Amino acid sequence: PDWTKEAMVEAARGLESDLPLTMYGSGDVAPANAGDGPSASTSATAGVNAASVQLLAELTATYIADLVDAAVGAHDIQTD
Repeated sequence: PDWTKEAMVEAARGLESDLPLTMYGSGDVAPANAGDGPSASTSATAGVNAASVQLLAELTATYIADLVDAAVGAHDIQTD
């Protein structure tokens, strides 16, 4: 449904601002290129490819949705 797609887009958008700092923490981005923290804008963050951040946010949101779906399915199996 449309609301599911909108929820995924909103979740991905919410993750985007934190990902440059997360990428720094994982060693994917040099500290000088990680921005000023979670509130840093990805478009203004030097050294971080905005398209990569957007893709990573979308993949992370999809992964979270799949985990929630699996948890709900497991709960349904256990309670039937």
